[in-house]
Amino acid sequence: MAAGRDNAPGGAPSREGILDAALEELGRPRGWTLQVGELASALGMTSAALLRPFGSRDALLTAVLRRRYDLGARTGMTQRGFFDAFLKIVRSGVDRPGLIGLFAVMSTAGSDPAHPAHAFFADHYRDGRVMLARELRRLQEAGEVRPDLDPELAAALLIAAADGLQIQWLYDDGVDFPAGLQHLWRLLAAHPAMPAAEGGAARAGGAVRAGGAARAGGKPAEGKPVRPAPADAPSRG
Repeated sequence: MAAGRDNAPGGAPSREGILDAALEELGRPRGWTLQVGELASALGMTSAALLRPFGSRDALLTAVLRRRYDLGARTGMTQRGFFDAFLKIVRSGVDRPGLIGLFAVMSTAGSDPAHPAHAFFADHYRDGRVMLARELRRLQEAGEVRPDLDPELAAALLIAAADGLQIQWLYDDGVDFPAGLQHLWRLLAAHPAMPAAEGGAARAGGAVRAGGAARAGGKPAEGKPVRPAPADAPSRG
């Protein structure tokens, strides 16, 4: 795919045109393995022209990832909430497996503070946690998410699951990573199950949910006897 060209004299490819064309090429299976010369050839350019707006291969690849997530956020946030937009971006990886591989490789390399991708990934993870936590708090206030959930920790778990499931998918495309992410969301959002009527479950009228030791008639759910507190025992408040 040839890179788009701007209206400048000589028709030099625009930075955005290069990024959009590179997204298509790098999104192909094993696209992240393309060397600069191979990518430039696929875009109908010289290697020097390809790298000129970016300065290096790593800076180019970082810009491609940033472009992908900027475009995804721009189109996805018209939906009901941030998680829907987040899931839409994740699902798009099925059609662009090369970008999943690129993300995996660059996120590891970007852990080095000196790497061009470091700032992108630091922002990506921080912003993702903030926005997912905000969505979870909103749903808690609406009564749609369990009130005992820690929004910040749950947000970090969702992002970790998204990354981990996609890496598993690179090894085994039978892993349905969008479905796995939705399942985790449901688990996090579900209210704690109400006690069953039988089977040692906690019962109203003397049942205590907290601490995992529901008591009925002086016995916990495990069936072990409980020593009753003396009548004059001081309260622990």
